[in-house]
Amino acid sequence: MAAKQLRELLAARPRDGRFRMADVDPDGTPGLKRRSQLKSDLDVHQKHLFNLQERLYAEHKRALLIVLQRWTPAARTARSPT
Repeated sequence: MAAKQLRELLAARPRDGRFRMADVDPDGTPGLKRRSQLKSDLDVHQKHLFNLQERLYAEHKRALLIVLQRWTPAARTARSPT
């Protein structure tokens, strides 16, 4: 999948000039067609991110923080209103 396509899938789309998290599907997996694709994509992107991190560290000019979040079914259940 091309970077531009993925960027479009993940782009925040404001409605009425505002972005609402409630409009985002928490179970969404944009761009992932098959679960079996996940492992190979993860390996490729992990290597690419490691390479970029090494270059940023060696440069000593910039800083970058990336936060990746994973929700487990237990966490969703615990937060669900009863």
